[in-house]
Amino acid sequence: MKKTILFIVVLFSVAISGCTDNSADKPIGGETDEHGCLGSAGYTWCDSLQKCLRTWEEPCPGMVTNFKECAALGYPVMESYPRQCRTPEGDTFTEDIKDQTHEQDRAIKIAEEYTKNMKPYIEENGRYLKINSIVQFKCPGCWIIYLQYNLDLGKPTETYTNDRMTVNITISNWKVADAVSGRGGIIVLTPEECIAKGGRTLNIVGGAACRSNETNIGDVKGFISPNICCIPSENSEKLTIDKAIEIAKNSECIEKGTLTDNYMYNEYTKTWWIDLNMKEEFKKDYCNPACVVNEDTKSAEINYRCTGALPPE
Repeated sequence: MKKTILFIVVLFSVAISGCTDNSADKPIGGETDEHGCLGSAGYTWCDSLQKCLRTWEEPCPGMVTNFKECAALGYPVMESYPRQCRTPEGDTFTEDIKDQTHEQDRAIKIAEEYTKNMKPYIEENGRYLKINSIVQFKCPGCWIIYLQYNLDLGKPTETYTNDRMTVNITISNWKVADAVSGRGGIIVLTPEECIAKGGRTLNIVGGAACRSNETNIGDVKGFISPNICCIPSENSEKLTIDKAIEIAKNSECIEKGTLTDNYMYNEYTKTWWIDLNMKEEFKKDYCNPACVVNEDTKSAEINYRCTGALPPE
């Protein structure tokens, strides 16, 4: 009887020791390194935290390998596009902008849905909506989409088709920040008439547009895909960035901010867009301001490009 009781006590002790094994706190299965980290499971040794971890689950200070890890540790992120993060050691990591085509399609979808809900499109039977050109700015989710569509106002004549509406949609942080539209008849020319006016025909499939020193005077018939007629502008000399900066320095742009080295030229609107660092008293939340210099008027003004600033219908 005593032997039986002793045997039961021994079994109970073994069971307790198995339950209190703390090996579950460590990565198991496969070979481990000198710190006990299981590399095949993605674990590496973090010296600053003195433990094994997966860097994509928990960043390790002093062992940054990409933008996501750098930003997760709270290091400074520069609002460039793509964004960049800098470690205290001076290493810089750039954000990986994946699937640029997907982002552009997303911006187009936002612009198209907004346009189709505008009053003229609904009340005047808008149709044949298409994209004229696309401009991406150096901030996440910032675009200008140039669209046009026809208004069904009756049977077109030989010279004029149905009226056309053009719409410029400004998107900031993936939301429509501004929408500007205007209408006008479309002159239809033959290729010969376009050439006689000193112009050239241009296939606009894919968003192609007239050069900055040209003007689109109408559509050209006789082609399977859409073409337009581009003729030299009266002022064919394109405004250079140096001249644009001179104009900007004599405008409200300098009164309220400082010009940066980031700029782009919009062929469609014939404007230079120069990014601005606004003075503290003129800053606005959720805005990416730019100094816009108009080539035709030789004037400059600030476009704040603010999220959510929708115009009245």
